[in-house]
Amino acid sequence: LALAPVLVGVSGATDVSHSASLAEARGCIWLTPVDRPLVIAETLIHEASHLKFFLVEDVAKMVMDPDPPRFEVPWRSDRRPLRAVLMGLHAWVRVLEWLDTLEGSHYAQAAQERAELLSQATVAAAAIVEGADGLTTCGQALVEALCRRVRQR
Repeated sequence: LALAPVLVGVSGATDVSHSASLAEARGCIWLTPVDRPLVIAETLIHEASHLKFFLVEDVAKMVMDPDPPRFEVPWRSDRRPLRAVLMGLHAWVRVLEWLDTLEGSHYAQAAQERAELLSQATVAAAAIVEGADGLTTCGQALVEALCRRVRQR
């Protein structure tokens, strides 16, 4: 199955972007378009990270089954399974690395403020996955790489 990038605009709030991507709809990102370039860019990077994660999972699972919701994360009000925490960490690390590239640009202050907020969530997620039971060998390798990147920030 070829990966064909598709953006689907959905109606919703005009001041914040809501988004989604699904393993079953490869290459498709749903988002509420907002008139804030940084928000749209962050949303695309975040959801593209999930799509990349799904592709890797076609070859190697990251977590063992069963994977019940058991972890509290700063970015959601509901408990999340280990796989979802790992997916979130993967996405937030990529977003943070992109925000770092905006230093010295017109968007530097906004990027720095957003990075400070996301850094807290990323550190919390790293602490969860680093000591969690249920990771496969591939999942452990990803956790090690992501946690190393979190500590290097």
